[in-house]
Amino acid sequence: MPMSPPSPSSPPSPPHEQSGARSPAADGSEINMAKGARLFRTRCGLCHTVTPGCNKSGPSLWQGYAYTPAMKSSKVLWSEDTMAEFLRSPKRYIPGNKMVFQGFQRDSDIRDVVAYVKAESERKKLF
Repeated sequence: MPMSPPSPSSPPSPPHEQSGARSPAADGSEINMAKGARLFRTRCGLCHTVTPGCNKSGPSLWQGYAYTPAMKSSKVLWSEDTMAEFLRSPKRYIPGNKMVFQGFQRDSDIRDVVAYVKAESERKKLF
């Protein structure tokens, strides 16, 4: 999918978004980082960012945000696996959380979004 050039007010897309880079997942399937970035923007990015301190109606997905009581009481230790299960059905995984998102249905979508969020968090730690 061709990417349109960024507008003067928006920063360029990270390289993994521009290239449509694919890499193998642990289960042998392919991770599509460009698809993960697009899904994050269109499904998660309405409420969340991956930028430290930049909250929308939901918190930035960066360390230091305030959890809701339901999230705190769940005592989930976030990993790629727990994030994947949460994104499949947030209300079922942590009852009482405030997310309105119903969840992703496709395993490939979950895998791509989790990979994108992980890559973004690792990339931002370098600066």
